[in-house]
Amino acid sequence: IGRNSTSSPDLGRVQSIRAGFSDYRKELGDRLAPSPAAISASMSESAHIMRALYDVISDFGEEFSAEKRRRGIIDYADAENLTLDLLTHDGEPTALAERIASDYDEIYIDEYQDINPVQYRLIRQWSKWTKCLFVIGDPDQSIYGFRGSSARCFDRLMAEHPDLERIRLKANYRSTPEILNSAMAVIRSNPSSMPRTLEAMRKSGPKIELIRPQSELEQAIALAKRIAAMVGGLDMVEAHARSQDGENVGFSDIAVLYRTHRQAELIEKCLRQEDIPYRVSGREPHLEDPSVRGTLDFFRFLLNSQDAPAMESCLELIFHCPDPKAYAAFAGPLSKARRLKLLGERAETPQFQRFLRALEAFSPLVNKDSPLTLLSGFCEMMELQGVAALEKLMDGAPLYPDMGSMLENLTLGGEADAMRLGHNAPQGDAVQLMTLHAAKGLEFPVVLMPGVNQGVLPLEMGGAPADIEEERRLFFVGLTRAQNR
Repeated sequence: IGRNSTSSPDLGRVQSIRAGFSDYRKELGDRLAPSPAAISASMSESAHIMRALYDVISDFGEEFSAEKRRRGIIDYADAENLTLDLLTHDGEPTALAERIASDYDEIYIDEYQDINPVQYRLIRQWSKWTKCLFVIGDPDQSIYGFRGSSARCFDRLMAEHPDLERIRLKANYRSTPEILNSAMAVIRSNPSSMPRTLEAMRKSGPKIELIRPQSELEQAIALAKRIAAMVGGLDMVEAHARSQDGENVGFSDIAVLYRTHRQAELIEKCLRQEDIPYRVSGREPHLEDPSVRGTLDFFRFLLNSQDAPAMESCLELIFHCPDPKAYAAFAGPLSKARRLKLLGERAETPQFQRFLRALEAFSPLVNKDSPLTLLSGFCEMMELQGVAALEKLMDGAPLYPDMGSMLENLTLGGEADAMRLGHNAPQGDAVQLMTLHAAKGLEFPVVLMPGVNQGVLPLEMGGAPADIEEERRLFFVGLTRAQNR
């Protein structure tokens, strides 16, 4: 429509549209470059929200600490802070610290890049009282920023101890030059206080393969097909040809490393379709399911009748007892009859009676039967068959000799220690599935890394931008787990 047209019957409509755009531009301009008054109002509102959030977090922290004191338990962060309190008072060493200093002349710390701020303060204190501090680690493998670790911890140590000696380990005996050079090409984009130098000591191997699927499903299918081909699972002719080329490997030689546990679901489905045995390592979401937590706590109480928190948990999550804390008197060293007498009428509720029947049924079995037998029987008694989270829990049960070992591993084990079998996998020969974090410190002849694309690796969550430097370090860790390809 011509700018100077005045005779068009649509002139009024055009002018109205222009006015609308003018108002929109003004509103957009106010948003992009708000007035001082608008900025002040926004800051005041944000401050109010932050104060409210701080109050909520503080209240939760106080209640959480009070509950831990009530139960007589501490977590790992408590252990660190309590240790620091025991060793120092107003910045000065305590008698305990002086006694420790007299017993130990040297401190050796492995995986130094993983320390958090409290651990750093502990190391500072200890190093003041000893003759030698020796730390070893790789800042390019600092992948626990969410726990407070920092790749710059070595620079900080150098700044505080300018006279320390730095020994650089430059030889790599794990990976082929193709793998190592690719990993170095990525990590060199991160800042560093000194040049990175790593030399592969192994002979040259195959180039890194890059597959560009169009969807997650296509990616999972390609991954499963590639594994089947590598182990010679297509036919005898192709298996022989690949064997001649030195390409055949066993299932247990292969690891699939992904950024998040969510990626594993589709991969598992495709592996099952190809009849490929696999094992999943890591603290998966099913371990947080109420049915799993309550079931495990039932057996914890069976093994330790004084574990009141475990009893309260299973009463709430499995037996649905009203006010589980009211039954705390039942956990203790007294005889069962005495404990029931202390409970009085509360012991007669249907939910608690069901709990007592379960105790009676499994008490003679808990130290005799296998974890899988115990879990299967408990799920049947509690009518919990078909609960997906419990089925995954039972997939891991054959990996443990007894229920005590299983509970200890799931409670105290690291990311790679919690395991389950998939698709009737044997305990030995199975493809390894785990997150990049769980794979740290491990090595495999063959590594496959799905999901190397924007939003997944590097990971973006909740609209927040990725921490590119940390994501590069994760990618570096993943690549350098591979020995041959």
